[in-house]
Amino acid sequence: MRLHIENIAKFEMADIDIDGITVIAGSNNTGKSTIGKALFTMVDSFYNIDKFVRDWKPQDAKKLLNKQGSNLDLICKKLSGLKRRKVAYVEQLQGKYAFLLAGAQGEDEIYECVRQYCKEHLELYGVMDEFPNDEVQYWIKEACNEIIPSMMDYDSEYAKIYGMQKSFENIFGSQICKGEKQGEQTLSPEKAIVAVEVKNKEARDFAKRNSVVLENNTVKGIHQEFTVDARALYIENPRILDQFASLGYESSEAEAKKIIADWLRPGEMNGRIRRRTFNWGIIQRQKSEDAMEDTEINAEMQRMDEVISEINSELINLMDGTIEFADTNRVLDFNDNNYKGNFRLMNLSTGLKAVSLLQCILHYRALTPDTILILDEPEINLHPEWQVKYAEYIAILQSRLNLNIVVTTHSPFFLKALENASVKNRIEDKCHYYYAYDKNGDAYLDCVDNNIQEIYSKMMMPLFTMIEDMGL
Repeated sequence: MRLHIENIAKFEMADIDIDGITVIAGSNNTGKSTIGKALFTMVDSFYNIDKFVRDWKPQDAKKLLNKQGSNLDLICKKLSGLKRRKVAYVEQLQGKYAFLLAGAQGEDEIYECVRQYCKEHLELYGVMDEFPNDEVQYWIKEACNEIIPSMMDYDSEYAKIYGMQKSFENIFGSQICKGEKQGEQTLSPEKAIVAVEVKNKEARDFAKRNSVVLENNTVKGIHQEFTVDARALYIENPRILDQFASLGYESSEAEAKKIIADWLRPGEMNGRIRRRTFNWGIIQRQKSEDAMEDTEINAEMQRMDEVISEINSELINLMDGTIEFADTNRVLDFNDNNYKGNFRLMNLSTGLKAVSLLQCILHYRALTPDTILILDEPEINLHPEWQVKYAEYIAILQSRLNLNIVVTTHSPFFLKALENASVKNRIEDKCHYYYAYDKNGDAYLDCVDNNIQEIYSKMMMPLFTMIEDMGL
């Protein structure tokens, strides 16, 4: 996979390979986090692109009912002898049936929804005889002629654009596109592009691409060539662990996993809002009848269990304790081997939260081989000894689960720990290294796979200067 951006934040252009472990190193304010946020937004948005349409569909269904409902109102007034419309009641009724129409499966179900809506609409005006004359029957026919094709072939481009716009705004606010620099006179705004590309397995080149085009911080177009089945998880602050205490009350591992995916996102609102989706209709769950496929799924789950067990043992040993998951319907807390009572997650040190967070993600199976894990400066709250261990966990996760992991860092020590861990786990050929730097206020990114020492020489220079100043 490759991420391509143009005129986003401080970047004029950048290309980043996402294949194995991708490390973006550099000093502060060089655009490292922009790369992670852009990748997350693209993966998360295209993963949810069908949901954008589903969420918008009831609004369009209500518009259709409102349009057809005006004619039905006239019929109802005529049949009932009433002179005033029952506007408020009709709007409530249309809201109810908008959801039902949006979730209806097939023409027959849509037709039945329209008939039931008509029946209840008549009853609002005191007309209790079901479909009393030909005029009502004609209304049902005409309404279905418009509503059925609209609902059956629903593929609203503007719904996708609206949903994509909200996704970018949730991550970047209203400042998505590259701004105008001091002294510049921009005659016309340049287009901004964010694209995710995938490799052709046979030719090993980038063959397909999903892209978003923006102008003046507004999404203008979406191009999609492949379906995104992967989830992206973004970890930027270990304090999000405080929210995880409530996972002990969840009824199932699957529900907890979904909540974790909703919480691990960029931005200061992480974890404060729990997102729930409306059930538009019957969710179809396809069950494979292929015994070989079931065997492969079970084998994959077994491999996941083995990896989780391996890393969990390492985490428990490092933390000298563990989060207790055994009991249900109780707040998760931390059991320290040196104390009798448990500690609340909010009272753990930030470094311990960072490691405990990884334990939670593994326990609830939030990581799968398709997951893209984005870690924004994970070393920032860790002691050097724990930085080395954390780097090893990253390498183990990639090597065992074949994850795509993006790591940003400004620490040459953590960078070296990642490099050593990749060699130890024999995945050095699946690691890509980029150096982010600022030049005249713009952000640039250089691939240094073949010259990683360039990063160390630039990032270590301030430390050498400090050592000299200290007279050491």
